[in-house]
Amino acid sequence: QGTMLKELEGRVAWSLLTIAGLGVMLFGAYHNVLADYTLRSLRRTSSSAQRYVAPPNVGLFTWVSGANFLGEIVEWSGYAMLCGGALPAVAFAAFTALNIGPRAVHHHADYCKKIDGYDALG
Repeated sequence: QGTMLKELEGRVAWSLLTIAGLGVMLFGAYHNVLADYTLRSLRRTSSSAQRYVAPPNVGLFTWVSGANFLGEIVEWSGYAMLCGGALPAVAFAAFTALNIGPRAVHHHADYCKKIDGYDALG
């Protein structure tokens, strides 16, 4: 165990990639939590018929329909950077994006269909 720690000491450095990865990960985590909190509070205060009346307009929701999805993708991409591009971390970030991306597109299409004149990106 001591030998492994000595090996890691030489490899783990606060490089620019590590610092940037930490910043990107924290940015994504913050917006993921903020978006989830916002969506949960909408569920508590409105009936199911009213959920589509006014989409949230805070955080990343100002620019995208699925701020929670974008936050999570950014979070795990930052984690992959933080890990120095290690294959398992990059694979996890890629699979997260491939899994969540289509859901985000579907949710945006659903908003556009159910809310007259809605287009978060336009």
